[in-house]
Amino acid sequence: MKSKFFFALLLCLVISFSFIYLWNTPKQAFVSYSRDDYHAPCSPESLHLQVNNYEIASRLIAEVQKKGWILVCSESVSGGNLGVSLSRAKGAGSCFAGSAVCYKVEAKKKLLDVPDQKEDDLYDLQTAKDMALGAQKLYKVSSEKQVDPKESYYDKPILALSTTGRAVTYKDQWEGGVYVGLVFPDGKISCQYFPHTFVNTKGENDRARTKEEGMLLAAYKAMSYALEEIQK
Repeated sequence: MKSKFFFALLLCLVISFSFIYLWNTPKQAFVSYSRDDYHAPCSPESLHLQVNNYEIASRLIAEVQKKGWILVCSESVSGGNLGVSLSRAKGAGSCFAGSAVCYKVEAKKKLLDVPDQKEDDLYDLQTAKDMALGAQKLYKVSSEKQVDPKESYYDKPILALSTTGRAVTYKDQWEGGVYVGLVFPDGKISCQYFPHTFVNTKGENDRARTKEEGMLLAAYKAMSYALEEIQK
């Protein structure tokens, strides 16, 4: 009898504390972000896109490993998602050197040697090419600067991948899409533009509607393109 009483008392206490916790939790914690909000940090499709990015990044890293190359990146529209996706992949530590996120014109000029341009001139294939070339140069390591011969990549060929563009379509002013630049170790250059369209969780053709979706898609399109070009 006593055990039933104490169990009931414990249950009441748990329910009471749960109610108090929920009552005092900021209501923002339970907001379901709408895809109609450009700045929504976590839309219903974002997780789906992140999983896709992890899968394609794993395949790209495996291919770069097979070639014996080092992969480097420079990013604008993907906002660091290239670096995040690639560094999560198995084997990244052996063939991925890093990614330079350069949003502003000055950053592109200073770190990547992108020629003088206005902000509105940075959304084209030429900029993607310049950014990839800049990344290849930025991450090149001389034998004198290697830290550990066993870990250094100074003597390995460098493959450079870049992204620039706009996250989402805005009225009639511009289309959401990414310009991808790819520079091979032998100097060959490939560039391509991709609109931010994808197949959503319902199996329907869709497009990026939030900034985060556009950034994730930019990274995905770039990695997919790089993998396709390497395998040719």
